[in-house]
Amino acid sequence: PKLCRSFLENEPSLAPSFILCTEDSLSDSDLPDALTRIRELLPQLNRRPKSSPVFLRPRNAEVLGEFLAMK
Repeated sequence: PKLCRSFLENEPSLAPSFILCTEDSLSDSDLPDALTRIRELLPQLNRRPKSSPVFLRPRNAEVLGEFLAMK
């Protein structure tokens, strides 16, 4: 998360797109913390140029629902 924030705040051109993965990149026990961090990060990602896409990879339908509920 700190690295991602650093890119967003200092060098957004170094990360032309982001992939936020909850599939096989983290354990079940880490999922709640990951979702909290994603929820906090999305407003910053929304301020990036539209040419810099953000990809969300939900691990299941429940996590997809959580992504869709994030504002």
